[in-house]
Amino acid sequence: MRVISTLLPAVLCSAAWGQTPVSARSFDIASIHPTEPGERTELIGTDPGSFNMHNVTLRRCIEWAYELNPNQLVGPDWLSDVRYDIAARAEDRTANDDQLHLMLQSLLSSRFGLKFHREQKEQSVYTLTLAKGGLKLHAQGTKDASKMVESTTEGPNKFSEDKTGAMADRVTMADLARKLSELLGRVVTDKTGLTKRYDFRLDITPYLLANDGGDGPKPDVMSVLFTGFQEQLGLKLEAGRGMVNLLILDSGNKSPTEN
Repeated sequence: MRVISTLLPAVLCSAAWGQTPVSARSFDIASIHPTEPGERTELIGTDPGSFNMHNVTLRRCIEWAYELNPNQLVGPDWLSDVRYDIAARAEDRTANDDQLHLMLQSLLSSRFGLKFHREQKEQSVYTLTLAKGGLKLHAQGTKDASKMVESTTEGPNKFSEDKTGAMADRVTMADLARKLSELLGRVVTDKTGLTKRYDFRLDITPYLLANDGGDGPKPDVMSVLFTGFQEQLGLKLEAGRGMVNLLILDSGNKSPTEN
């Protein structure tokens, strides 16, 4: 089973982006239920011909269905009001992720009545590239609190942190670009050319700032992202302007039709 953490460049599937593609097949069986209160883990998992989401907002469902960066979807705040569990199975048990994306588009359109249009708009963006010298692959040493290695384990990708480090397990550069987009509030495009999965730990101790609130020092996030990434991991964020594909929600319902 392929599992994708929600902590994940747009691939636009048809000329009528945001409308259900004519050739898209639909799920044979599908259920949508609000997540039980108190759940914290958010997961998206796929197998050939089947799809599961747990504890995800409608906004995240749309982003996954249309393969969007978080800042490419424009819609009302209520898209994040309710979290859902979605389980669906296709009649074609060999359907791949590309087909499942289209099927989820169709499901969301029929159950939530979602209608979209697309626009292009010039915005401030960031590009994730390799720094001079390339990726700094290295194991964590006793005097080196950072690391960057190719993943050798199976499982979901994961981002985490502690008081001295920011960690990631089994992440692609596209996963990292999506996470950075959440943190920076701008579209981040992966231009590294890397396709493998990686584990890394970024030592944030050089970038801690005194905190008058009494909760201990806090990291200078911009220094971590723009200096730490380059010095410790060999990754570089470059600011610029670019045309961004936006998916605009025109209408829809907060609650789905019954199963």
